[in-house]
Amino acid sequence: MASSAIRYIFKSRFKPLIVGSVVGGFVCYGTYRQKKSPLLAKTSFASTSSANTFMAETITPATTLEQSSAMKSRMELFIMKIQADLCRALEEIEGEKKFLVDRWERQAGGGGVTCLIEDGKVFERAGVNVSVVSGELTSKAVAQMRSRGKKLDEGKKLPFFAAGVSCVIHPVSCLKLVITVFVISRAWIL
Repeated sequence: MASSAIRYIFKSRFKPLIVGSVVGGFVCYGTYRQKKSPLLAKTSFASTSSANTFMAETITPATTLEQSSAMKSRMELFIMKIQADLCRALEEIEGEKKFLVDRWERQAGGGGVTCLIEDGKVFERAGVNVSVVSGELTSKAVAQMRSRGKKLDEGKKLPFFAAGVSCVIHPVSCLKLVITVFVISRAWIL
């Protein structure tokens, strides 16, 4: 059973997603540690309803995202696509269960999409979440940044933007956990 599941994943169309996620994480970390500028791929998506492409409507209106080449727009489209691809891959592995989707908004700016699947045959619980938030830094955040040596103008409003995707997966059994860890480590080596 375990070896057939591993073979299925490595022969499936999801192998690039697994390898890409691991490699992407290391590229981002390496870029951060070496303080170099990352090479950014141009992300483009066909003009289509974002509810069909993604797990829910985008946080920023889709027409605004499609007409902009700004990094913020590209990042939002990128993480919404990662979320949709990962959710669909997990749904395919799980079988009949589908993700419950909750799109939320943040009063101060932005929002997110929470996707959750529970009580399945493979996954006890799995969540794949996207957050796209913006606003102005609080005085407490500014003080903390200054304490770390960041030079910030006094009394000036400082805007921020943060976007990311997170994934937490709880398999039903330890054997399935071992398989999951093996698959991720195998993808990392390849």
